[in-house]
Amino acid sequence: MPAKDGDWTRQERIFAKEMAHTGNAVHAAKVAGYAHPAVAASKLQRREPIMQTVRQQVAARVETMLVPLAVATFEEVLKPENGEKYPARVRVDAADKVLKHYRSTMGDAEPEKELHEMTAAELRQRYEREKLKLAAYDALVAEAEHTIEHQTEAGVAPSPAGEGGSNAGIFG
Repeated sequence: MPAKDGDWTRQERIFAKEMAHTGNAVHAAKVAGYAHPAVAASKLQRREPIMQTVRQQVAARVETMLVPLAVATFEEVLKPENGEKYPARVRVDAADKVLKHYRSTMGDAEPEKELHEMTAAELRQRYEREKLKLAAYDALVAEAEHTIEHQTEAGVAPSPAGEGGSNAGIFG
């Protein structure tokens, strides 16, 4: 229960911080020192001010730590000089995810207009976007052809999915 003055108790503050960090309510209640962590966790999760604080702390952590790491990862994968380091399908997948996110955050998530409905600027933007996709697919095809050629030379039957037979990239 909150202190009589409306402030949170020490245990509640610790619970909220630990819950935001781990996502495990019972563990958070245990770290906070509750005698019956499972019971306390259940009660505390029903208190909206506590859970609102947990959500805010999680959002802040994602925004300040995880989003920059994700962006750095995409940048690393998409750098032209790292073309040999990452399979083409991984780079294509990364580029596709970045473009989809960009379009959704820039309000371009609606179905695209027909070409005859677009302004010159919209046509140019679509052209550049499609050119990037085409270059990515060209790289994917070239890598697949190269892999098949080397597998054939080595007497190994090519895998239908390319690298290791899996269709899932590291981001999918």
